[in-house]
Amino acid sequence: MRRTRLLDSLSANAYGLYLVHYTFVVWLQYVLLTAALFAVVKAAIVFGGTLVLSFITVLTARRALDWRAATSRRNALTESQDALARPTYNTRP
Repeated sequence: MRRTRLLDSLSANAYGLYLVHYTFVVWLQYVLLTAALFAVVKAAIVFGGTLVLSFITVLTARRALDWRAATSRRNALTESQDALARPTYNTRP
C-alpha cells in the first residue's frame, strides 16, 4: 500500500485518537438518537464524525503542547546564549 501523509499522521496520533474518541462516539450517538435515519446511516455519521472530531482534537492538543515546548526551549536558549555572551575570566595562570 502506498504511504500518504494522512495515513502517516493517523498512525502517529493513534493513541491520542483512542483516548478521546469515546467522548465523541457517545455524544454523536446521543444527538442522533431521535433522528429518523437508518441505523447504517447513523453508524456512518458517528464513525465519520468521531474520526474527524477526534483527529482535530488530538492535532490541536499536540500543536498546543509543541508550541508550549518550543516557547520553553526558546526561553532556555535565550538564557544559555546570554550566559555564553557574558565574559568569563580565567583565574588560572
